[in-house]
Amino acid sequence: ESNGRITLSTPPATTTQIILDDGTQVTLNANSRLEYPKQFPAEGTREVHLTGEARFEVAKDSARPFIVSSGKMQTQVLGTVFDVNAYPGKVAAVTLFQGRVPVSATLFPYTTLFRSPLSKYIRQVSLYLSNEQKNNKNRPSNLPTII
Repeated sequence: ESNGRITLSTPPATTTQIILDDGTQVTLNANSRLEYPKQFPAEGTREVHLTGEARFEVAKDSARPFIVSSGKMQTQVLGTVFDVNAYPGKVAAVTLFQGRVPVSATLFPYTTLFRSPLSKYIRQVSLYLSNEQKNNKNRPSNLPTII
């Protein structure tokens, strides 16, 4: 613990489950690191930093968005269930289990991912989107190519 922030790391072949100050449940996978505040602020955002992979079951709080920063990617939610896979040197991915998740990255502007049969979304040069988004003629023109 340093400056009111906690850093939790998991060794190989190990997972760790924790409950954050706001009630959010996190399962931190092997070879991963999560940095988070000991106590989230009463107003503003709830932000954590992830290197590696973790599953988040975010406690709903419409006044305080929950943000997972992982390298050049940010995932922001108000309350939902999702997995962020952001190991260094690998393609970052968000797997959505419930709800919807806005994701942004340095290379790409803001995109919202919705739960569908195709639930894994990869952020790199190309972007995989749900069928609803592929067929949406009103989607922003600045999104990357859809494969």
